[in-house]
Amino acid sequence: MTSVVNRTMYPVQTSMNLIAKMQQQFGVLQTQLATGQKASNLAELGSDRYFDLSIRSKMSRISGYSDSINMVNLRLTTASQANSQLDTIQSTARSAMTPSAYGTDDINFGTVPSLARANLDQTLSVLNTDVNGRYLYSGANTDQEPVATTDEVIDGAGGKAGFRQVAMERQQADVGDGIGRLTLGAATDTVTLAEDGAHPFGFKLSTLTASSGAVSLTQPSGTAATP
Repeated sequence: MTSVVNRTMYPVQTSMNLIAKMQQQFGVLQTQLATGQKASNLAELGSDRYFDLSIRSKMSRISGYSDSINMVNLRLTTASQANSQLDTIQSTARSAMTPSAYGTDDINFGTVPSLARANLDQTLSVLNTDVNGRYLYSGANTDQEPVATTDEVIDGAGGKAGFRQVAMERQQADVGDGIGRLTLGAATDTVTLAEDGAHPFGFKLSTLTASSGAVSLTQPSGTAATP
């Protein structure tokens, strides 16, 4: 009797197991449909996990390449705009120094110093352009500003002389005692004009001319120092 019952229940048990598996598979399919993922972890992928890891690695590299391309494109665009701005500054400065642009009584020429400083300030700002902390004109030292600020260039900083002091010292060196580092001597009917030394400062004598044939000249000898 027992064997008969067991044989009778066998198909029923198999069907119940099949239904349970179908329900389990249906639940998995519902989860996949809701999440858009085939599995919730790599273990559930079985033998397919190798292909999943390979695809993930390739997608990661492609994403890295894309980010690099976008960053380089941004830097190139910014550098192009900076170069265009430098070209505009150069054109503006050149126009300001054209004699025909001085205006009535040279009124525009009086604004040239302030305009020149503004152009310098703008130029240095452009040269210090950075993209995400990377300075475009710094060469290999991309984390450092390539040029100093306008105040540092003009007035100096850290014990270093600025352009104002250097220009003043050069002017003093060129003027000398007031006649451009030249010496003037006279003896009877001979007048001598000479440089006061071999240096690059002051006036340099090249050739002499006279408006009267009664004056005889002795041309300077040697090669004048380059100013």
